[in-house]
Amino acid sequence: MSVIDSPTTPTPLKYSPSLWLDATDTSTITSSGGSVSAWRDKSGNGNHSVQATGSLQPSIGTGINGLQTIDGDGTNYLNIPDSAVLRATMGLQITYMIFVVYRPTAFGASTNAVYNFTDDANSGLHLLRARSIDTAVESWMSGGSFNPTIGGGGTIPVNILCRAYRFGTGASQANFLINGSSTDLTRSVSGLTYTSLDIDIMSRNGTVPFNGSIGEMIFYNTYNADALTDVLYYLSNKWGIIALS
Repeated sequence: MSVIDSPTTPTPLKYSPSLWLDATDTSTITSSGGSVSAWRDKSGNGNHSVQATGSLQPSIGTGINGLQTIDGDGTNYLNIPDSAVLRATMGLQITYMIFVVYRPTAFGASTNAVYNFTDDANSGLHLLRARSIDTAVESWMSGGSFNPTIGGGGTIPVNILCRAYRFGTGASQANFLINGSSTDLTRSVSGLTYTSLDIDIMSRNGTVPFNGSIGEMIFYNTYNADALTDVLYYLSNKWGIIALS
């Protein structure tokens, strides 16, 4: 699929997100001397990302097309405490969509975690890494991983990434989209139960922090084809990122 023109710019709130972090909204950011201690959720669900330790706090930047971003230098990150709203569908029937706008400035096969969703047993639900310029991401879902190529061509990319996961009988369909270009993958899912859900922004459980900028992150506890198209359009229009054909 590819992002298509829309007569109006949709808002992520139209589809009731469980989490919406927007770095361009200065009213949602608590900072001191450029260091960010809180990035507040705009969804209305109170899923705020925080970092109380000064040395681990990311900074305010303009790393994506001149718009305000939250920047990591490989030593800092934010955390969203466990939320019943975010893990509402994290039982056997896992269905969700995650959108993130990011620009890495360093890469690694086992480093540079853009974000991480993990359960109380630290078994890992979904991890996104900045792997390389041309293979930008690596994602896990219950033991599965894959590395779609985005064709950076040696130039550090700015990406809108969407991970849409739909639960089905015996197997689940994972749609992995980068700037509107789709990679489909089928994964088997069984026995998944989560009593807690830990979410790190720019980190994996406090390790392998991210080098680069994050502009926006939106999470839905559902799959909706219209939302997928509309939110991709909203993000590409706002951040000046052209969808791949």
